[in-house]
This record gives sequence, C-alpha cells and structure tokens, in this order.
Amino acid sequence: MVDLVTLQTISYMAGALGVCLAALSFAFNMRASAKSRNVALFTNAMQTLNSDEGWRKYIEVMSMEWTDIEDFKKKYDSSHNIENFIKRAWFWELGDYIGWQYRTGIVDMDTIYALGGKKLVSMWFKFKPIIYYFRKTADFEPDDMVCWERMSEAYNRWVKDDPLVAEYRRIGLDAARSQ
Repeated sequence: MVDLVTLQTISYMAGALGVCLAALSFAFNMRASAKSRNVALFTNAMQTLNSDEGWRKYIEVMSMEWTDIEDFKKKYDSSHNIENFIKRAWFWELGDYIGWQYRTGIVDMDTIYALGGKKLVSMWFKFKPIIYYFRKTADFEPDDMVCWERMSEAYNRWVKDDPLVAEYRRIGLDAARSQ
C-alpha cells in the first residue's frame, strides 16, 4: 500500500512538471509568434520596395551621380537636399533591417532573392564608398549599416554558388540567345 506522503510527493512533482511544461510551451509559442511578426515585417518591407512608388524611389536614388565625396555632400547631403536624404535613408535603413533579419536567421537568402533583394544589394555596392566615408566621420558609428553590408556580400557569394540561380541564368541566357 502507498502511504500519503508518497502520494503527496507525487502530486507535487506532477504539478511542478505541469507548470514547467506550460512555461516551455509558452516560450516556444512566443518565439514562433515573434518570428512570424518579423517575417510579416520583412514581407511588408519587400512589398513596399517592389511597389510602383518603391521602384520610383529606387530609380531616383540609383540615378544619383557624384564624382567624389565632396561632390556627393554638395548635391545630396541632408543639409542641402532633404528629400533625397529621406529616400536614400529609407533604403539604407531597409537594407540594414533586412540584413539584420538575415544575420539572425529570420529570413534566408532564397527569400531575399525571391522578393527582389538584388535591388538592396546593388544599392549597397553603389553607396559603399559613401557609407565607408561616413563611418570614418562623426556622421555614422563604425558599425552602422554593417548588417546590410554583410548581407550584400553574402548575397553575392550565394548567387555565384547556388545551383538553382545558375540554372535560372542558363535558361535565361539560352532564351536570350535563341531570339
């Protein structure tokens, strides 16, 4: 026969185990919920980037031309051209945000590729010398835009190595050659 102390101990252990399982379940649900929110934010950002207005801003920002840093500052610095700065800053922050999501594993390179991440990557390489200059001055912190930078460099390596992208390119080149 089982005595009352043993039954009471088993009861307490079962209750403690139930609380632990509930806490663990809550933690997993919160993590999944946070990841879903971040993926939704990514998707919304990429939809905005791929909208008519997003394309207009992209073309305008990518059409910027300068000969050196002083020319860039004279034409496009926020103290001279606030409208351009707002458009440029939107893309730069978006690039860094998508880069952060890539770094933390929220999105992968396939997703970035599929949703038009090439635009952000090409923008990184266009503005890389400007961002490096700003990092050396008081305008930026030394690690500003580092997530965007790392994502862009990883994207270029990925595109070169991914067999599916190579197949898409081959099909596209074959189609172009046959016309």
